[in-house]
Amino acid sequence: MVIETAWTLPELAAAARDAGFEWFAERLPERDDEPDEIEDDREAGGAVVYVTLPSAPALTTMLSKWRRYVAGEPRPSLRDRDPDGRWWDLFGYLTDVRTWSAKDRVDPSLAAYVARERERNPGAPVLVELDLWFRADEEERFLAEAEIVRQVGEMGGRITDRALIPEIEYHALMVEVTAEQAEGTARRTGALATAQALMTVKPQSVVRRRFPAEAEALPYGTSVPPATTGPAHAALLDGYPVASHTLLAGRVNVEEVDVNSAAAPIDTRYHGTAMASLILHGDLHGGGEPLASPLAVVPILASDDAGLETTPYGKLPMALVHRAVTALVEGLDGTDPLAPDVVVINHSVCDAEGPFVRQPSAWARLIDHLAYRHDLLFVVSAGNIETPFAIGGYASRAEAVAADELALQSSILNSLERSTGTRGILCPAEAVNALTVGAVHEDGSNGNPGAHHDPFPPFGMTNVGSAVGFGFNRSIKPDIVEAGGRQFVTIAENDDGAVYAFASDGGSAGQLAAGPDAYGGSNTMTFRSSGTSNAAALTTRAAVQVLELAREAFEESGEDWRGCGRRAVLLKALLVHGASWGRTGLVLDGSFPPAGVRQWSRRRQAIARFLGLGRPAHAEMTDAGAHRATLIAHDRISANELHEYRIPIPPSLVNNRELRRVTVTLCWTTDTRSTMAYRNVALDVVDKNGRRKFWKGVKAVPQPHPDAMRRGNTFHTVMEGENRIRTVDLDGIFLGVQARSLDGNGNPVGVPYALIVTLELAASSRSDVHTELRNAIRNREAARPRAGRE
Repeated sequence: MVIETAWTLPELAAAARDAGFEWFAERLPERDDEPDEIEDDREAGGAVVYVTLPSAPALTTMLSKWRRYVAGEPRPSLRDRDPDGRWWDLFGYLTDVRTWSAKDRVDPSLAAYVARERERNPGAPVLVELDLWFRADEEERFLAEAEIVRQVGEMGGRITDRALIPEIEYHALMVEVTAEQAEGTARRTGALATAQALMTVKPQSVVRRRFPAEAEALPYGTSVPPATTGPAHAALLDGYPVASHTLLAGRVNVEEVDVNSAAAPIDTRYHGTAMASLILHGDLHGGGEPLASPLAVVPILASDDAGLETTPYGKLPMALVHRAVTALVEGLDGTDPLAPDVVVINHSVCDAEGPFVRQPSAWARLIDHLAYRHDLLFVVSAGNIETPFAIGGYASRAEAVAADELALQSSILNSLERSTGTRGILCPAEAVNALTVGAVHEDGSNGNPGAHHDPFPPFGMTNVGSAVGFGFNRSIKPDIVEAGGRQFVTIAENDDGAVYAFASDGGSAGQLAAGPDAYGGSNTMTFRSSGTSNAAALTTRAAVQVLELAREAFEESGEDWRGCGRRAVLLKALLVHGASWGRTGLVLDGSFPPAGVRQWSRRRQAIARFLGLGRPAHAEMTDAGAHRATLIAHDRISANELHEYRIPIPPSLVNNRELRRVTVTLCWTTDTRSTMAYRNVALDVVDKNGRRKFWKGVKAVPQPHPDAMRRGNTFHTVMEGENRIRTVDLDGIFLGVQARSLDGNGNPVGVPYALIVTLELAASSRSDVHTELRNAIRNREAARPRAGRE
């Protein structure tokens, strides 16, 4: 059933409950029933939702009543004991009720996709992706697929791939049809558009990676330390790397699952080689030490006839990802897992034809499922947007180019903010259990823009191609941002005189990484690039470095790292914990609209679209300075439970005016549903009164609104203060991890979470916060009464 409403979903759910339709309210998309202080006029009111009804008769009955309502039939009287009056109360909130049809089945982007494919390759067939309604009964699935196969055959088309993943209720076919038939389907006519067995007909989910045209190949002459042996803790799903490259030899374990070396000629292996290089060595401009452990690589991209790294022809990318991850950590077809110690998976590939819209894509559902099932942290790139954006305030290109540099940069910055509606994250970056990364306009090169323009100075803003949030349920996405290379812009003018700009990779700028030799057999070539893939790769590198420290800590305390079941949430929390907007947030708060003190919430919403929770300071997280103390807890929690933690307040944080900071990070992973209520459990950090006023010695710094963080699977807040606090609660700061059900059932086995709290003073302080907090905890443990035998 397709339902359109002019109201917000919480308002519609409340109306359904008031009318006595609890079952209807439960089938609406995930919602937050708690008060929400966020104001955002771009998100207000109106929705199209898809609701599954208990039975076919229930659907027929609802449609019949809706037609009577639309025809103007008076509301049935409850005094006559006619229950239909309740339906009239609900229908007042709706603008349309209908069954699933070609209007819903055919993706709106299909027409533009077919036009591009015809222009790119005239006369060639077009690949179209078909998602079938998932049927739990195996025989019904077989019959439904057989019917679609028959229809495609009658059209003269062919099936090029199929995938069935029951765990996420995914059943799909990739089909090849003529361009004319694809155009007819896009117009919502023909067999595929009207096939009842199909849920959606959409463009092929495809990954395309293009080597920057202006990039220079440079010889790399620095000596590299010898490779080390041992298990891989991170894996890369990407293009095929040049495994014999000086920077990668002995450091990458290439595992062929569906893509072999013959599908990727060496001179085309740019992206996979660059990502492996950035993970293992970082930006080569920085001279960082290589990782101590090898990197597992499962190629999922091949090279097309034009030399572009892309999805193998006719293949479903989701099937490639599913098989790759299964082969790594579980084993395929009864074989042993290829890399059982892998915890972190770099996923720097996105669907070029699939911007995120409202509900999680099947690709995101797959990542969320794999993350929860196998205790994995997926580091996902937010996506790169190549679409031009309009620049306001200039009558012509000549006027914009001649403008004062600071004025032009300010105009570009505000133009990006106005264009967020068309520059959203690409699937599967909306995955709630993943760590999604945007790209900061920064690299280690000293290149200049030349004929292009530097859009803004390096103050921590994302580069112009970095996709922006929000994610599912308006949650914070990207989660964090990391250096992704500088991207200059080209300013142009269209036929109507409108001025616009687009990202332009410059060969003299970007992050330096290993690459193939396009002309010979050298294994020492490097090149520069930029984008969210790079930022995700550097974040994966940081994840492995943090993992090594966490694993050592587990071993020292006698805990089982591999079997703890909470490795992914621990790593995610550790990576997020050092994040903040810092100076970047202050600059944007003074630049982004709307102006005015009372409009702070909307401005923070706008900033969060770009920066997420901010850029992490990983070096600070691993610094064991005396001025800082970090506490880490991890556990499982079920719906409607409260786990209570008490954090002692070190004496050095009291009775002085030194700047103090308290940082709290909570990360969790949830099982997900294919229904509109996607997550089953949400967590929050609360004080003893169920609010977020943890300690009067600090207050929140500029950062995303807490209500926005509640919509995802990460809570992160930074609080600072200098006011003198003379008395404290002897029991310490109360931090409660509160779990609540979102689907009425929760999770009977509980969801894993990690809670990290850091208390610190300024680095110049002579106080030993670390020792004070450690002694306070030891004293508390010694004073705690013990039951039973020693």
